[in-house]
Amino acid sequence: MKHVLITGCSSGLGEAAALRLAKAGYRVTGTVRRQPDADRLAAAAGPDASWILMDVTDDRSVRDGLGGLVERRGAPDVLVNNVGVPCLGSMEELRIPDFRAAIETNVIGALRVYQAIAPAMRRRGAGQIINLSSSIGAAALPIYGGYCATKFALEAMSEAMRYELAPFGVTVNVLQPGIIATPFRAKKQVQRDERIPANSPYGNRLDNPSPPDLLRRISTPDEVAAALQQLIETPGGEFRRVCGRDAKAFLEARQTLDDGAFERLLTTKGYAAIP
Repeated sequence: MKHVLITGCSSGLGEAAALRLAKAGYRVTGTVRRQPDADRLAAAAGPDASWILMDVTDDRSVRDGLGGLVERRGAPDVLVNNVGVPCLGSMEELRIPDFRAAIETNVIGALRVYQAIAPAMRRRGAGQIINLSSSIGAAALPIYGGYCATKFALEAMSEAMRYELAPFGVTVNVLQPGIIATPFRAKKQVQRDERIPANSPYGNRLDNPSPPDLLRRISTPDEVAAALQQLIETPGGEFRRVCGRDAKAFLEARQTLDDGAFERLLTTKGYAAIP
């Protein structure tokens, strides 16, 4: 059975994917930042899963954690670049250190992990890399511009990776989920409370309630983990795999409507105002 390396397994999608794949018989290696998370996951996942303490924002941590893994077990069959952090705020008010930290995790962190694993996959002549993007990695929303920018960048890197590795038998895919009911959403609320000024002229954009039809379409972590498993089991399909009813509707609209029509759609949904 395939060996799958998943980053960011302490909660949310990473945890759900690691547990689901381990239960399905995959050999799973997951990365976490804290030992208590590793201990908890080890008890839940069983003996076919292992856990590495690693911080994707630290060169030495990635080098030591993944270098040792490749030496012991060879390159994983599949790398899932899952680690990500929110970055909330209007572009006018977004704090540069906060944006830089999001880029360090969501973009450079993913690249660090890729550079640690891709050479061994290339030399072996086989492998799959799945980068976790987002539906708003293809069409931005107000107040989420910083996060969208990191996912736009990840999409661009993924395209380059796919072209570069194809001659060596390594496949690169992107998974584009919509909203997932994970602690990530709670982290966004914390950022809203800490980073958005009380008198922000953009505050109403963030505080508008989500449309009821959107709330009914939110995916569970296990639903997205199931889509991830399907992508692992059918790597030769499309480059991008969309997951979640909200994501499918959003991206279909972005692909089929011109800019003006798409802006009007977002306005009717309460996301934006027509420029």
